[in-house]
Amino acid sequence: MTAQETQTVSRSVNKALQYRLRDVGMLLLACSRTGEQLSDTPPGRDWLCDLFCGSPLFAGALKQAAGHWSTETEPAAIEVLPGVWVAPMPVI
Repeated sequence: MTAQETQTVSRSVNKALQYRLRDVGMLLLACSRTGEQLSDTPPGRDWLCDLFCGSPLFAGALKQAAGHWSTETEPAAIEVLPGVWVAPMPVI
């Protein structure tokens, strides 16, 4: 399997997981190691994604969480805002 084929399979698995999580009220968002959001959901498609991805407060909290994760050997989930948890996941 080529690298491009692997990336295509990985993206389709990620999309399937993203939709399954969304069905139970959760979001699967991506960010860089510095906490920059890497959303591929077009604006207006999902109100909850729009709420988080468009929030400067959430963006700042995500950057702080990413900074914390970068110093940890075993990064864990963090409550970045009351009732809002983010958890690091490796990208395959």
